[in-house]
Amino acid sequence: IENEMGDLSGEITHQQSFLKQLRQLVLQDAIEGKLTTNWRDKHPEFISGDNHASKLLEKIKAEKERLIKEGKIKKDKPLAPITDAEKPFDLPEGWVWSKLGDVILHLPRNGYSPKEVARETSIKSLKLGATTYGKFNPREFKYIADEIPEDSVFWLEPEDILIQRSNSLDYVGVSAIYTGKSKEFIYPDLMMKIKIMRPLSVNLIYNFLSSPLIRDYFRSRAKGSQQTMPKINQGVVINAFLPIPPIDEQSAIVERVDKLMSMIDELEKQVSERKDQAEMLMQSVLREAFEKE
Repeated sequence: IENEMGDLSGEITHQQSFLKQLRQLVLQDAIEGKLTTNWRDKHPEFISGDNHASKLLEKIKAEKERLIKEGKIKKDKPLAPITDAEKPFDLPEGWVWSKLGDVILHLPRNGYSPKEVARETSIKSLKLGATTYGKFNPREFKYIADEIPEDSVFWLEPEDILIQRSNSLDYVGVSAIYTGKSKEFIYPDLMMKIKIMRPLSVNLIYNFLSSPLIRDYFRSRAKGSQQTMPKINQGVVINAFLPIPPIDEQSAIVERVDKLMSMIDELEKQVSERKDQAEMLMQSVLREAFEKE
């Protein structure tokens, strides 16, 4: 029975690993445009002319220039263009390559990490664990005694994207969308905050940042004196290559990814339940064996 249970446990572990790989495959297919091949065939009018992604980038550039002229944001140093030799793969019709720094409101900002206090205060600061697994967890926070002004850049707003700038190699560069309330939390120094320029889809950019293409890019450039906690810096983040689809296709990609991820969530739930059932069965067998002795 122990041998049979060992085989079952190994199979369950294999299934969990397979589903993890499946998530990554979905995200990689999304960033390469493979998930929406049929969508483009059915909607050629949404990927050409004024709907081409190059027109979207022109609008974003014009909006940033307007905000700079009005003094609302600072002018950043232009990023080097992406050469044909640097492009990781060919993009579908209607898509264009960009860099992350060209589609965010301002340069990534590191957070602030004051000392935790034992008492409850009015200011809550996120812990690193709040975004380690790619989803915002509002239970991972600490209270601090520092006064944070209302207009501080450390306050989080809905749809901010947080990127872990330091963690183990498996987690450095992990991104999560902040889904809490306005000015409910500040974020720590081990994270960076970025704001996506509209009308780009925040969920699309989050999915792309979570794809193997960009996760591998962040890991390959993570450095630091502490090998257990390598870091990525502002320059690494803004120079991440980012494919930009037409605006209507962005919604189609997000919808497709959400649907597939929900299916994988359900499969993972079933695998987890089988694991629990197997462990309960093993305990039952052991009790039966000892009771007979």
